[in-house]
Amino acid sequence: MKRSLLGLILSLGLVGATHLDVSAQSKGVHGRVKTKDGAAIESATVTITALGRSTSTSRDGSFHFSDLPDGTYTIRIKSIGNAVEEQTITVKDGKAQTVIVAMNISEAQLEQVEVFGYNSHNNKTVNVGKAGIIDKDLPQSVQIINKQIITDQQVNRLSDALKNANGVAMGANRGGVNENFYARGYSLGANNIFKNGARTNNGGSIEASTLESVEILKGSAALLYGGVSGGAVVNLVTKKPKFSYGGEASMRVGSYDFYKPTVDVYGPISNKVAFRMIGTYEKAGSFRDQVKSKRTYVNPSVLYKISDQTDLNFTFDYLKSDFTPDFGIGTVDGKLNQSVGRNTFLNVPWAYNNTNTSNGQINFNHKFNGSWNLNAIASYQTYDRDYYGSDRIQADKNGIAPRNLTRSKSNEFTANQQLNLTGTVKTGAIKHKILVGADADQSHANVYAFLWKGSIIMITKMY
Repeated sequence: MKRSLLGLILSLGLVGATHLDVSAQSKGVHGRVKTKDGAAIESATVTITALGRSTSTSRDGSFHFSDLPDGTYTIRIKSIGNAVEEQTITVKDGKAQTVIVAMNISEAQLEQVEVFGYNSHNNKTVNVGKAGIIDKDLPQSVQIINKQIITDQQVNRLSDALKNANGVAMGANRGGVNENFYARGYSLGANNIFKNGARTNNGGSIEASTLESVEILKGSAALLYGGVSGGAVVNLVTKKPKFSYGGEASMRVGSYDFYKPTVDVYGPISNKVAFRMIGTYEKAGSFRDQVKSKRTYVNPSVLYKISDQTDLNFTFDYLKSDFTPDFGIGTVDGKLNQSVGRNTFLNVPWAYNNTNTSNGQINFNHKFNGSWNLNAIASYQTYDRDYYGSDRIQADKNGIAPRNLTRSKSNEFTANQQLNLTGTVKTGAIKHKILVGADADQSHANVYAFLWKGSIIMITKMY
């Protein structure tokens, strides 16, 4: 009796000390995985290394392998937060010892943890709203296409960016030389496109390499800017100078001999003045014979930090855009012309559309205190267009179409001034945002019409 009791005590002690129990009652390998404190470890991975067989522990920490050939095996146990444990077990006559494993906590430490975050659009001040209100507090329909989207999608034109805006679409690209947009049933002409808060011209297809973000103020709220249609206002926010040296150079290559190098450099000139220079050159052919394009764009800007409360930003950009006008393969009796290939160029060989666009802006900002700010903008825009070619071919059912030859030239000049005072006041616990401002616009346009009469070309100038 005493010998039996002593044997039982020794058996229990052996289990606690060596994690092995010699009283196996069934075939295969049985075991249990626990912590040093005796708590069961669920979902630990148990592997017989020589056979490559694995299983996971159940809720009570148990596991089982059956139908193992006789032999000696190494069992490896892995569990998150614990060190890897190994046990050697011998299977004889299909039976093995029961394995009890107490896992040790892993002392391995992470060398570094990096957390990356970014501000949500909801917490960003929307420039297009003028009042300096963050997006989530603005009671108007606003959409922001941010820098990340512009970079990820490799936006090349404004139309590429606006594809991300619901309710805004490109309605026309006449001759492939000029993009026109529509929003909520309204055409967005030059009056509805702004750059850094000032009216700009969208002639010649706006260059997107300088865009930091695009803000769209939708619906009747667009009337905040005056002199616009009610569909939407699109504000282009360009990249600004920085008081740290940096930059990038890129090369974009595509089909039909398309290539576009871009250079962007910035940095400080002094502790109060910083600059930025962006330049691109683009040249491309087309799937259409004889159609080609060439664009040159420069965008210098200077930031003068007068004080901690006051800064002055000078921005200028110039775009020279030369395109071959391409009106497609035309129609016959109102239907798509199937008699010619898509590569056929149906225009006069000397057709061209040459544009020159420039924008200049001075932006003054002053903070009186934490509640009141003053912003003043003075800007100008010029747009010159020289066009010569034959417009879209629309033939009758017999295939007969008049060939209208068009020659036109125009010069446009627009100036814009703004003065906006914004502030915050409280009525008890209620906070109010106040905007008081005034805008002024001046524009002048010369449009030349050419009329052929025999051997005389008559030029008419219209204002």
